[in-house]
Amino acid sequence: MGVPPTFEKFDKEGESNKWCGLMFLAAVTALVASFVKRFAFGIVGEAVTYQVRVDLFAKILSMRKSWFDSCEPSALISVLSLDTQTINGVATQSLSQ
Repeated sequence: MGVPPTFEKFDKEGESNKWCGLMFLAAVTALVASFVKRFAFGIVGEAVTYQVRVDLFAKILSMRKSWFDSCEPSALISVLSLDTQTINGVATQSLSQ
C-alpha cells in the first residue's frame, strides 16, 4: 500500500463566493439598465405625444369656420386626447423593441 497522491487544496467556498458575487453584480446591472431603458422610452413617448398634440391643435386652429360646423365638439376633444394617447402607446412600444 503506497502513499496516496497529494492534491492541491481547492478553496470551494472562496470560488463559489466569487461566482455568486459576479452573478449578483450582473443581476443588479440588468435591473438598473432595465429601469433606465423604461424611463428613457417613457420620456421619449411623452415628447412624441406632446408634439403630436401641438401640431394637431395648430392644424385645428388653422381650419376655416365652416369646418367646425361639420364636426362634433366631442369628436375634436376625442382626437386631441384619446388618439394622441394611442400614438403614445404605439411610439413607446415601437421604440422599446
